Amino acid sequence: MMVRPSLRILPQIFADFLNMCSRGAMVVSFLVFTSCFAFTLGVQQSFRVQPEEITTKISEATEVILKCAINNRAGQVQWTKDGSPFGSTRDIPGYPRHTMIGSDENGEFNLKISPVLLEDDGMYQCQVGPAPNHTYLISNEARLIVQRRPEAPVIKGAPEIAVTASVVSNLTCTSENGNPAPTLTWKKNGEVVTGAHHRSYPAGDETGKLSSTESALAITPSIDDMDAEYTCESKNLAGEEPISTKIKLNVRYIPIVGIVMDPLVAKEGDIISFKCKAAGNPQHGITYEWLKDDVVMPDKTENVMELADVPPEFNGITIKCKAKNSVGTGESSIAVTVEYGPRITTPPDDTEVDLGNTAKFQCEAVGNPTPKISWKRLGSNVLLSSMSTLQIDNVHNSDSGGYVCTASVRDFADVTATATLHIKSTPEISSSPDQFARVGKTANVECFTNTRPRPDRMLWQWEGGELEEGTEGRYSASIVSVDVYGGKKSTLQIRDVKKTDFIEYNCTVWNSIGVESLIIKLKEEEPTPWVIIIGGSVLGGAVLIFIIAIIIVLCNRCQARRRKRKLYEKERVEISPSEQKVEHHEPFYPEDVPYGTLNKPRYTAAPDNIYGSQRSHPRSRMSFESQYSSPSIDVYGEPQPVDYQGPVNYGAPYDRRPLDFEPRDFDDRDYGPLDNPDRDYPRDYDRDYPPSEPRGYVNPDPRTGDADYRPPSRASAGSHRDEFYGPQPPLGTLATNV
Repeated sequence: MMVRPSLRILPQIFADFLNMCSRGAMVVSFLVFTSCFAFTLGVQQSFRVQPEEITTKISEATEVILKCAINNRAGQVQWTKDGSPFGSTRDIPGYPRHTMIGSDENGEFNLKISPVLLEDDGMYQCQVGPAPNHTYLISNEARLIVQRRPEAPVIKGAPEIAVTASVVSNLTCTSENGNPAPTLTWKKNGEVVTGAHHRSYPAGDETGKLSSTESALAITPSIDDMDAEYTCESKNLAGEEPISTKIKLNVRYIPIVGIVMDPLVAKEGDIISFKCKAAGNPQHGITYEWLKDDVVMPDKTENVMELADVPPEFNGITIKCKAKNSVGTGESSIAVTVEYGPRITTPPDDTEVDLGNTAKFQCEAVGNPTPKISWKRLGSNVLLSSMSTLQIDNVHNSDSGGYVCTASVRDFADVTATATLHIKSTPEISSSPDQFARVGKTANVECFTNTRPRPDRMLWQWEGGELEEGTEGRYSASIVSVDVYGGKKSTLQIRDVKKTDFIEYNCTVWNSIGVESLIIKLKEEEPTPWVIIIGGSVLGGAVLIFIIAIIIVLCNRCQARRRKRKLYEKERVEISPSEQKVEHHEPFYPEDVPYGTLNKPRYTAAPDNIYGSQRSHPRSRMSFESQYSSPSIDVYGEPQPVDYQGPVNYGAPYDRRPLDFEPRDFDDRDYGPLDNPDRDYPRDYDRDYPPSEPRGYVNPDPRTGDADYRPPSRASAGSHRDEFYGPQPPLGTLATNV
């Protein structure tokens, strides 16, 4: 059974309790007091509804209600925020946006905040003071979260930031005044980038509720990142979609250099042009420098450069171009290729060997492309070897002589070097045994040998004298080496030659193997036969004059032909084929031709006779051309036959021209114009014109009945009379097969 305190002592207890509590603990003391008072009286009150956490966004909500409902309420109700009471009246003094709504009968004391501001964010409690027989009540803490979207992020240096390729740079993004603190995300060209460092800090607003976030992203850009787009996105719980800002990279880099060479493969003496292509950022203000084998070419400062008349020594050299801008220097190099003709660097040397031994010749050459070496005997086209070394085993006497080394490079002239193979033997003297001189002049008697081993001694002997080298009276002897032949020559010089000097001279040569002599006879030189010389000159002059005269005659004849041809073309009369009159005659067959001949197979080739020849006869043109030339020369200067002999019993040329006038005798008749219709031209068909063939099929074969088709004959084939009578088929295609 609960013991109730006396009512008369309650005021005193309450006063004592207030004295025990400090001013700062008023609320707690009140609750303790009301609890104790309620416990003393035995009154019970309880929460039917307690406040719960509410999250709202400033941009979306204008008010918020924190609910609190009490059963059997007996004490005073108040709300606290972060431990600070608002008051127990429904219209809370000092807080015009805060109101306790609901009915007292239902125990509803809901806290309405309108409009909601950022400063309303905090921890809220609903408290019920003590009353008689009731204890005090304190609800659960309910968090009112007032969210706010952060401000748009800002990237330092936006909208474009200059960075240097291969150099680390930092991108910094800041998003301020968000609640809760914003979260920042980096993207590159739409793809999320990780590795950024984030830092959140108070924004420093009056409420102390806002926060800001800073993010730093370290990048090492490359040239490929030029115009790359970085995005910084900011987001917190107050917004579903992130707020973003972008920045574009301006990547500065040293020039990227490339060299264009033209031609890529040059030939000796060509001009090679070089162009240095440099792409950098910044592009403006790029300077150039050229180097040849790392040696600066001071006179080359532009982006183009030429090497003129390139020598073979330039093959393989390196040309380098350096391009410089404010960021740094880039460079590129290219190797030069120069094709040049062969050059023999190691020519073969003359070789002396004994019979049966081995001889070797060495020949080295340079060129681009690499020269091809070939060996041949001097004066022969037989290839002996294509190696740089020519080796001849078991040498015979026939192997002695010259050997040619040829170095070849395509598109260039070949170069050669010659060496001689000498077979060791006793001296061989190759001078002429008969030599000549004139009286009163100086005679040079020569003794030459190219035998190997070279001579050790050369001696001249003659009647009454002997001399090896030096001078003795009118005689002097000298020995010289002849490089062309690789031998030695001894010359005996005789000054002021006399008749008595035309005698025999003995040349003796010694070498390490043996000795050899040659008798040389000095003869008197006959005087020059002036009569022969003069006669030859006169004859040559006459021949020359004759040749010149022939040339002049030929030129005059050519000019005369041109004049006649022009005259003929000028006065030519044109007659269309429709104006021509064609006469038809029965076929003509010579009486002495056997019957069997008239039925030969159909003509298939051009026979060499007057009936089938495809060559026109000059007489076939006389009727028209005689107006412009003599009877014996046609307009083209060709002679005409006086009397042409045809087949047997037929004494005139076979001409089948269709004419609109009667034929004439050109041999003994006067020549008149062809276009005179009143002129009675003489006729002699037996002599001038045989009957022409009829149109259609002719020459029926009595055995088979077949007929050979022959169109009407016209003028001779190949004649220029075609221009008068119209196009003429070849005579051979119209001739009767006989």
